[in-house]
Amino acid sequence: MNEITPITESFADRVDRERRELQDALHHLYYGVVGKLDGWEVWENLEEEPHHSYRFRVIQASDVKTFKPHAGFMSWDMVPRKVGNKQVIHVSGNWPRGISPHQLHPNVEAPSINISADKTHEQMAKDITRRFLPEYQRIYGLCADRVQADQVYANSIDGVLKSLIAIDPDKIQPGHRESSATFRYDSIPGGGYGGFTVNSPTSVTLTLNSLDVKTAQAVIRALITK
Repeated sequence: MNEITPITESFADRVDRERRELQDALHHLYYGVVGKLDGWEVWENLEEEPHHSYRFRVIQASDVKTFKPHAGFMSWDMVPRKVGNKQVIHVSGNWPRGISPHQLHPNVEAPSINISADKTHEQMAKDITRRFLPEYQRIYGLCADRVQADQVYANSIDGVLKSLIAIDPDKIQPGHRESSATFRYDSIPGGGYGGFTVNSPTSVTLTLNSLDVKTAQAVIRALITK
């Protein structure tokens, strides 16, 4: 009769061991590959669990002292995957907050590559340099330009909104919707109320309610005879 080999490793111990092995493998991968690349450094997110695949990230050497994830810094990841029966390293990039390549144009795709896990770190670094980084850096630059342009546009709208509220801050209050405001006026019997929304740096939608006929005629006349 065959003897039953006792289980010497508990489930919890096995999970801890596998997590340590994954962390060691990721540490070996990142530092091994990035050590062959100029201008890039490994950043470790200590807030992530030690076994998390995205604990490590590759960032520009110039950003080492200021880098924060999801804050507009260029960075990319290497994640072990299995594609069919083949083990690969999937390389993909991160993008500026609030935008992705697809938002630039429906036909723009986020660049990513798979590299055989059998390759040496030096071979992986050459693949990344040749097949991934040029397109990633190009599209990242376009995304960063769009984020900056969007911010300039938003600041312009905010400037218009503030200039309109400044006409009478006591009676004009910011509205519940973005780039809007409401106000009341006492120039007509019983008072009235209105509001406006800044559509663009050069366009405003104005709404006036409860106007008496003479006031409405005066407003319309002032607008169409400007």
